[in-house]
Amino acid sequence: MHVTVRSTNNPMKQERTSCCNSLITLFLFTAAALFPLCALAETFTEGKRVPPTTEKLKIGDFVWEPERAPAGPDSRVTD
Repeated sequence: MHVTVRSTNNPMKQERTSCCNSLITLFLFTAAALFPLCALAETFTEGKRVPPTTEKLKIGDFVWEPERAPAGPDSRVTD
């Protein structure tokens, strides 16, 4: 929807209003396009715990063995 306000007193006001309307429209379309991705992100992080003997991890799989290093430095690999 494009709304233009015509003012005989100030032509710059008309241009500014048109620009603001365009930016608002762009923002709303972008938000509407990205909204479905929020639901996808919730299911992506669920993951599945697998045994440490697993050769290759699939997307969402993880190995959790905190008892192997009860103290000392902690390192993580995120790909």
